[in-house]
Amino acid sequence: MENMSQVILGTVQLGMPYGLGRLSQDVMPQIEAFKILHMAFEGGIRTLDTSPDYGLAQARIGDFLNQNSASAVNIITKVKQIPVGVSEVKAYLRQYLNQCPFSKMDNCSSLSLLLHNEMDLYREEVRDGLNEIVHRGYIQNWGVSVYGVDVAASAAGYEGCSLIQLPYGIFDRQFEQKKTIRSLKDKQKHVIARSIFTKGLVFQSLKYVRSDNKRISALFLDLEECAKDSNMSIAEYAFNFVIENRDVDSIAIGVDAVEQMQSLLDQKYKFTPKQLNSASLKTISEFRDSFFSPNKWA
Repeated sequence: MENMSQVILGTVQLGMPYGLGRLSQDVMPQIEAFKILHMAFEGGIRTLDTSPDYGLAQARIGDFLNQNSASAVNIITKVKQIPVGVSEVKAYLRQYLNQCPFSKMDNCSSLSLLLHNEMDLYREEVRDGLNEIVHRGYIQNWGVSVYGVDVAASAAGYEGCSLIQLPYGIFDRQFEQKKTIRSLKDKQKHVIARSIFTKGLVFQSLKYVRSDNKRISALFLDLEECAKDSNMSIAEYAFNFVIENRDVDSIAIGVDAVEQMQSLLDQKYKFTPKQLNSASLKTISEFRDSFFSPNKWA
């Protein structure tokens, strides 16, 4: 998908408490959110992932774009709680677009809509409604944000559904291991990996590890050693692990500080996959534990 950045800025941290970092209990000041958005644009990131359910994030992005008319970006936003009934679905989507701050912005290069409730994907009236607003040019793409492998596999079979956002990272490889990502690419879907840092868990080391679970403790130590052996920071290692999968088209990454945004742009992890030590990943790749489910670390 030509208009979609390889790296997408996730914006939940810009509008509400989130994850395990410094904003786990606080909302980012608006001046800092605006600075991060400006840095992202100047650094070449041209796609933002947002939602009306991300607190102040969507309103802040709208205000930023209104104040910076030269900052043209692609927006991916989300819709959920779609009511039952064909006529209600279409009315709901029209109302949503009327209220969406990006619908009539000249500097919104493209607008894409993701189903936030993955089960809405199975509703024919929802798919028909989304296909209609694409056909009418109100949005450019639609897709679904998934948690389950079965839903992602179903999405591969729906022609109008072009974007699939899914959790994928060192500690969460179910979609890779079950060949779901490969199947999506075979159907020419645009795959967006999210939660590549497991909502910040990969940076917490032993802080959040149950002291009685020696296997998990050992896994964190393995990750630190893997990164060290590859001459990378843990962030670089986690990023490159995902980007090494050539079936992943884009990666959505959130930052909770200006310094993190600057670090991302300074390194950009070079946007060049580095050769990872596959042998050192063996222990991690074989590990299974619900401890690493991103849902646990919201």
